[in-house]
Amino acid sequence: MQSATGLFLFDAIEWSPLDADLVIYCDTSLTGLGFYCPSLNITYYADTSHIVPTHTIFYYESLSILSALAWAHDLTHSPHRLMIYMDSMNTVKMFSSLKAQQGYNELLMLAVGLMIPSEISLHVFHIAGTKNAIADALS
Repeated sequence: MQSATGLFLFDAIEWSPLDADLVIYCDTSLTGLGFYCPSLNITYYADTSHIVPTHTIFYYESLSILSALAWAHDLTHSPHRLMIYMDSMNTVKMFSSLKAQQGYNELLMLAVGLMIPSEISLHVFHIAGTKNAIADALS
């Protein structure tokens, strides 16, 4: 949505998990990250074991959310309401508040840069690791 000043704003519309157009489950470890989209029966995995561990697990969890968002953004019919489940409460809070700790603003700004032009409404929800078995196995 464009305002009179030319700034782009998000629609402040609440929606429930039942309203999601697409659901993705993400999980991460220090050696890999992955995400799973049950409705399309698709999984993706990235090996991070070759990367010098200069980042914390929180960085990789944020990167997995960004990766899932970028993938959804590039779909032929990108979702308007995208729900991502993650077992990291820190990551959920970062994407829910759009407020990042120092060193994470770049990831958050990349996510916002995908959401604004595509009008994707992203909700990141916490899920217990025991209920995130497929994404957990991928990571």
